[in-house]
Amino acid sequence: MATSVFFSKPLHGSGRVNMPGYESVRWVIPYMKPRWQPGDIIYLYHGAQPEYAYYARRLAFKPPFEEGVRAPGEPERYLEEIRALRGKPRVWVIFAHAAPKERDFFLRHLSRLGTRLDGVERPMADAHLYDLSQPPNRAD
Repeated sequence: MATSVFFSKPLHGSGRVNMPGYESVRWVIPYMKPRWQPGDIIYLYHGAQPEYAYYARRLAFKPPFEEGVRAPGEPERYLEEIRALRGKPRVWVIFAHAAPKERDFFLRHLSRLGTRLDGVERPMADAHLYDLSQPPNRAD
């Protein structure tokens, strides 16, 4: 029994198993770095902030970023932040250690406000580039 406790992997807050020695944003920044352009906005989901700050510094990626508010159970606060990004032609939204429902909420609303241009998904982290300068063309 002691052996099974020692070798078991703790669950991350998102419900996924932690991977020892694996930092998710560590693999997202190298994807973004050559694609980032001056004027791009980087919005960090609250769970991505500490890891992003650490790896951005280590990987010499130092553009300014906006820190998202932590507001579980208060979707209106998240909507305020998403709406504040309207009109921006290039917005990177980075998730790490995200609650699945919150991540889905953000992506659903971002897709309503604009068009996804690019992105990368890695275990426990992802980055999405949106054009929020105009609503997406919908053929309904």
